[in-house]
Amino acid sequence: YSITRESNATVDKGVIRALNGTLSIKDSVGTGKIAYAQGTSNVGWTIDVKGEFVLESGIIELTGSWSIGYAVDVRPNSWGTAYTNPTTFTMNGGSIVSSDGAVRVASSSASEHKKVSASFEMNGGTIESDLNPVRVYGPAPTGYVNDEDCMNIKLLGGTMTYTGTETQTWGVEGILRVG
Repeated sequence: YSITRESNATVDKGVIRALNGTLSIKDSVGTGKIAYAQGTSNVGWTIDVKGEFVLESGIIELTGSWSIGYAVDVRPNSWGTAYTNPTTFTMNGGSIVSSDGAVRVASSSASEHKKVSASFEMNGGTIESDLNPVRVYGPAPTGYVNDEDCMNIKLLGGTMTYTGTETQTWGVEGILRVG
């Protein structure tokens, strides 16, 4: 089975939004796919996480020549809009394939969003990305509140592959916990 959506110029929305509750994707057949393709918009994501998302198996795909796109976007707030619950993505298996970024982990961007964290834990599976396999984003040093306003990254298993041709430079503003 597959779920597919194409972006359009008026609405930059992806295929699935995990909001408040827990979303788990399991593929018992081995052929399942969730795909988001670029249409007339240059911004998009396949899965928007504002809750808890667990990938056990299946394929998540983002295709097209994007300028801003992530297969899985893990953000506790949306460009300054308050969202006060921690946001987590756990990858135990499956694969993410992206023509742009694969996973973006973004913490709160302003001091009014206190004690909100974004977390990504990879225990297995594969990530293949033309841009950033994992991108961390914010908080800026001026918006940093405390140790709970952070991004938690655990890379415990699985494989990440960068398939692009550009030299990658990694930069972090704020606090990043890895391991």
